[in-house]
Amino acid sequence: MMNVIPYGPNPLPEPAFFRLSASFPSSLAYWIFEPHWLYAAGLILPALAIGWRGMITHNRKMQWTGLGVLLLTAAWLLAAWLVITPRERLIRANEAIVAAATHHNVAAIMHFLAPQVMLGNLMRPQIEELITERVQEADLTSNDIRYLGIHLRGRSAIVRLNVLSYSGEYGTPLLTYWRLSWRDHKRPGNWQVTHIRLLQLNHHSVPRGELIPHP
Repeated sequence: MMNVIPYGPNPLPEPAFFRLSASFPSSLAYWIFEPHWLYAAGLILPALAIGWRGMITHNRKMQWTGLGVLLLTAAWLLAAWLVITPRERLIRANEAIVAAATHHNVAAIMHFLAPQVMLGNLMRPQIEELITERVQEADLTSNDIRYLGIHLRGRSAIVRLNVLSYSGEYGTPLLTYWRLSWRDHKRPGNWQVTHIRLLQLNHHSVPRGELIPHP
């Protein structure tokens, strides 16, 4: 399924005590174990109204109906708070990579790259050298995720990521469009990037295998 994240402050529940396996159907995981505050409000407000109406009319059936809906909604939100889904872990992994780039932390970026990761024809050791060079050269001062789209299928995922960056070196905003292929470990484990592709820089196509060329 394709899930588009309207990006802003982190909407994910903290902390999560249980990690849901990637073998669990993604659609069910999305609706059962992720918070949907608008839908929750759409259940809570009518439930309160029904319960209140039942109290003032002494209608026990309405009272129990309102209470039942409130309890079910509370259980749903509690499950979303306690359980972290593969999609939520993937969102956090992308956030962590972007934050690491902001802090020039190459080791933290490499933590999320699989041993067999590819960038064009480059393999992991060459990618690490390139990331180190570009991070130092660009001197990024901030990164802001503007769009995060996820196509999740079992233990594999394709992420389309748009990031607005500010560079101390270039003196101009950098709007980058990325396509990242991810793979989840079993039991469940951690997501790791298997393929990196920078698609565009400031709306200009980037040659395959490049990583933040000069704007």
